Amino acid sequence: AEGFGQVEFDHDLLVRPAESATQSAAAPEISSVPLPLAPEDDGHATARVFERAAWRAEIHRACERIRGDRRARSAITPAGVTTTQLNALREVVSDLPYDSSDDRAANRLAWLTRKEESWPPEAVQPLHALITDPDRVWELLALDHDRLVVTTDGATALRAELRGEAIWVLVTACLAGHARDEAVQAEEGERM
Repeated sequence: AEGFGQVEFDHDLLVRPAESATQSAAAPEISSVPLPLAPEDDGHATARVFERAAWRAEIHRACERIRGDRRARSAITPAGVTTTQLNALREVVSDLPYDSSDDRAANRLAWLTRKEESWPPEAVQPLHALITDPDRVWELLALDHDRLVVTTDGATALRAELRGEAIWVLVTACLAGHARDEAVQAEEGERM
């Protein structure tokens, strides 16, 4: 029954017998795992939208995990480099989500770390590899690429498309974690 304040008991759906097992067995079997969509298939563009959203969510999730793990974060925020210098990395990677060409970011990193004794070579090399090696960010994030795609070309296309954004999110998360750790250490130092 419809209307405000009216409740209907014993609706037909509740009192009618359920389908028997033989009726449901006669239904065609539908695979629970769809076949990957090729670029020419209907729905490929829509599937890519969902894939892109899934990848972005997983990138952020992985970066948050790394942000909380000091040892994992050390590949991006090496010891012996000041917070001010590390924050300058934001400028190095700031354009990567929009222009993921390696040259501009690598040149910015080289300029930032030039003639600086406080930027030891062992601190610069991992950052240079992160910016120039197309696979390094994905190795650090350790995403399950196959689980995040429903198209045949999804993993390859999204690795290329989202690489700059992934580097930017990773560096930003690592810098936030580093700053948080330093703030906690400073607070603990004041208490003593």
